[in-house]
Amino acid sequence: MMGIRTKIITFTSTLTIVIATLSGIFFLLHTKRQQENALKKFGETLVILLAQDNEVRYALNHNQKAFLDTPLKMVQTLDREREIAYWRISDIQSVLVAENVPWFPVDMEEIPVKKGLGNHEILTTTCILPALKDVFYDFSIPVLEKQVFSEEAFAAQVLDEIKANTEQKTLGFIQIGISSQKLKRRIHAIVLRSLFPIGLLIIAGGAGITIFLTRYLVSPLQQIAKMTLDISKGDLSQTVEVHSRDEIGQLSVNFNTMTRSLKISYDDLRKEISERKKAEELLEYRVKMEKLISAISTNFISLTSDEVDKGINCSLQLMGEFGNVDRTYLFLYSDDKGKMDNTHEWCAEGIVPLIQNLKGVPVDSFPWGIEKLKRFEAIHIPRLSDMPDCAQPERELLQSQAVQSCIVVPIGYGGALVGFLGFDSIQVEKTWTIQDINLLKIAGEIFVSALEHRRKDEALQSLNNELETRVKDRTLTLLKTNKLLEEEILKHKRAKEELRKYEILISQMTDLAYICDIQGNILFVNPSFEKLTNHKPEEFKGKPFAPLFDEENLKIGMEYFTKTLGGESPRFEVYFKDTGILCEYKNLPLRDDLGKIIGVIGIARDMSERKRMENILRETNQTLQTIIHASPLAINVLDVYGHVKMWNPSAERIFGWTEREALGRILPFVPEDKLDEFHTLRNRVLNGESIKAEVWRRRRDGSPIYINLSAAPLYDSHGNIEGVLGIIADNTERQSMMDALRQAKDYAENLIETANVMVVGLDVMGTIQIFNKTAEEITGYKNRDYW
Repeated sequence: MMGIRTKIITFTSTLTIVIATLSGIFFLLHTKRQQENALKKFGETLVILLAQDNEVRYALNHNQKAFLDTPLKMVQTLDREREIAYWRISDIQSVLVAENVPWFPVDMEEIPVKKGLGNHEILTTTCILPALKDVFYDFSIPVLEKQVFSEEAFAAQVLDEIKANTEQKTLGFIQIGISSQKLKRRIHAIVLRSLFPIGLLIIAGGAGITIFLTRYLVSPLQQIAKMTLDISKGDLSQTVEVHSRDEIGQLSVNFNTMTRSLKISYDDLRKEISERKKAEELLEYRVKMEKLISAISTNFISLTSDEVDKGINCSLQLMGEFGNVDRTYLFLYSDDKGKMDNTHEWCAEGIVPLIQNLKGVPVDSFPWGIEKLKRFEAIHIPRLSDMPDCAQPERELLQSQAVQSCIVVPIGYGGALVGFLGFDSIQVEKTWTIQDINLLKIAGEIFVSALEHRRKDEALQSLNNELETRVKDRTLTLLKTNKLLEEEILKHKRAKEELRKYEILISQMTDLAYICDIQGNILFVNPSFEKLTNHKPEEFKGKPFAPLFDEENLKIGMEYFTKTLGGESPRFEVYFKDTGILCEYKNLPLRDDLGKIIGVIGIARDMSERKRMENILRETNQTLQTIIHASPLAINVLDVYGHVKMWNPSAERIFGWTEREALGRILPFVPEDKLDEFHTLRNRVLNGESIKAEVWRRRRDGSPIYINLSAAPLYDSHGNIEGVLGIIADNTERQSMMDALRQAKDYAENLIETANVMVVGLDVMGTIQIFNKTAEEITGYKNRDYW
């Protein structure tokens, strides 16, 4: 069976051979491409130098071969590697120079004449001469006439409005051939200098990786396998040496951690036995505490109201002795929560009672402790030195009482804080457990329940006494009522006469007033009944109102009629059947002298005109919303604080923020450096001014935007300004175009002013408008003489 060491050596050797082979191929191809590009760049540079040389242009323009000697010597000087094989310079009709170097016997007749591509473009071709069995790179480019400054061409370039003749005349062509012989030699030299060392380096790296993997991977695994056998035999002291931080090193660390954990588990098992004894003692303490709570609770069940205080004092003694403390006490708040009283207290033998000195204590004298109690948090103070600086009043009080440690728990009833219960340790410092705190809380709840039960008993007794007094008073009142009844009958007759007056007043109302009994029969309607229903009042008096409505509206009317008989005062709308008039009804229950509902009284108002106006207003709002959403301009509405209340689709398109993102926040497109400007404009509008301004703002992507802003105040129904309406147009493109034209104008004026030729411009009337410095120097006149 092949071991892991043999597998690693085989794998790394194969991988090294593959990497070395691929690296050599890639390096060879990359070197060849790099050298070919450098050779082509050299040829392109040579033809460009000749094409831009003024002496070459002069020789081609005047057909003077002598002017080519200097440029050709310059090219030969640049050919340090002797790679140029030939050159040819020709004008449009004939060849001026066609030569080859002595060390490359090239027949120029075999080299075709090439004339380049277009203006400024180089034509590069590859040719092979069979006689020499060599590869040449041929570069050719046209030579163009030097362009002279033209105001017409400049204006066409800057403004792009006038099509000027910018074509350049071709004087001739430059053609140079570069041999690739030296290129091949350089490539061979580079391969010999670099490729073989790289291959040896890769092989050495593969061998190093093999050694590394064998040492740092195989050896630790073998060691772990050996240690595992020792651990299985019970030896937990074995550890593996960690040589690295990789997965093998982590495996070694985890192996050592596992052995330590097993050893710790054995140690914990021994500790568990001793801790179990402590748990049994704690359980015994808990059982005693539960018995104490049960005894206290059972004691209070059988106590009468007069025995509650005695039961609380007895319970405080049991708790103090059980908790081994020096003082237990109960404080209760006054009715206004401004003061507190020490109502009950127990003290151990030799401890001075304090209950008489702690009556009417102001609550706000101890802010730290009272604040914690209001949050229903227990106050546990094992040492006075642990109290925070903000608890200075509480610390001074405890020091004055010689208290070493204390614990206080809040007592609540019905969700409200009513007092607190506490333990004091005076002789020694003491720390209380959560069980002690729970004992205090349960005892406090028992005490409060007993006190509340006593308060209710006392209140009930007080009510009984009050009821007896009221019965006696009621008997006397009934005797007086009999005398007053006769007077009431007389007053009723007088009220009937007054009611007649009210009926006359109701008959003059434009709204429909009505009274119905509990069966729905009409008892009274005023004259407006005939106008709204097209029926005379006499037709329906004493009859049900149901025939006045169709089935749907009758169902609505009966629903609210029933609610009125139930004591409600509803408001609703229904249509009359015969006239189709919509009325708003307000029902009120009609009661007798005893408060019993005996019918329904109400008023109906014609709503037809109001509904028509509401429909017109709704249609107007819909039209306005459509205009706002369809507007190509950004429209937004701000409240008086500058928060966005409306944000139309064009605002989303122009600035980039959606309506959901913009609503409720300060205008998002105002940059921080423009906030003062924004507040100034907003305050002007809030003062009643309508403004127009052109300002810079920003889009969501951070790009600047130049806007045309129109803003006006919005008024409410009372004429008060409640917001700002803003309409915004994007002028960024127009502003950019104006800036570009302004820059072009400044550039043109500066160019004309600094030109070394005389520039004079006339308008259509022949008046001089442009007169540069060169013109002043040539003519002797000054620019100001013509303005």
